[in-house]
Amino acid sequence: MTDGLLTPDELDQWTPPPGAFNTGRPARPCIICNQPTTSKYGICKRTPACANAWKRYHKNGALTPGQAEANNCQICGKPTRSKTGICRRNKICNTARMSMQRRGELRVPRIPVPCSVCGVPTRSRTGICDRTPACHAARVNVEYKEDPTRNISSSRTWQLRHPVKNMLRRAKTRARSQGVPFSLTETDIVIPPYCPVLGVKLEFSTNGYSPNTPALDRKIPKLGYIPGNVWVISNKANSMKLNATPEELRQFSQFFLNFGQEVVT
Repeated sequence: MTDGLLTPDELDQWTPPPGAFNTGRPARPCIICNQPTTSKYGICKRTPACANAWKRYHKNGALTPGQAEANNCQICGKPTRSKTGICRRNKICNTARMSMQRRGELRVPRIPVPCSVCGVPTRSRTGICDRTPACHAARVNVEYKEDPTRNISSSRTWQLRHPVKNMLRRAKTRARSQGVPFSLTETDIVIPPYCPVLGVKLEFSTNGYSPNTPALDRKIPKLGYIPGNVWVISNKANSMKLNATPEELRQFSQFFLNFGQEVVT
């Protein structure tokens, strides 16, 4: 030992004193004072200079010197030994680093920009905030143009994915409120490709009501929702029929046929 420092041979044979915290890492010289240390940063805490350097390494997210080459941070461009390639010098870098650790992908926080409607700073992807009704309407309009299915609620998504279950659930609710029998199962509901009344193609709409959306209808309303008394027709045909009897529908059709002839003549 010379001048209170260990020689290289003595450093190889050095072990922590009894009772000291042993990390299992081999001892190496501190990069500040050259004293042996098992710190993962390669810096001890014996002197104020060592302690301050250790804190800086710990705060900036640096790895053990020599374990990884120093690269430039992907966000701010400053040197870092972080395994994610992102330092922790500022809030944006730290947020991006945590995102990388949790999700395995880089998600850089957006820099606030003035809202294109009200001018208040926002991090929204569209550049429009959600603070006022005008801002909300403008943002939803932009998002809908990019992806019409983006703003569909989770319940609406479930209805589109499970149309038969949705019809069955709604029919059971209507039967309970109207006091009519209900004994349907999923096998009793068959959705045809075309409306058997009007001949139009049945299509599900993402915007709510549509004339060509399939609807479960009772052939004889007073019999309720029982097997053999229900069929799937279009919303338009169901609206035209409602609870009318065949005789009422015949009178309705005859009236408008004569009414059209009177208008033509």
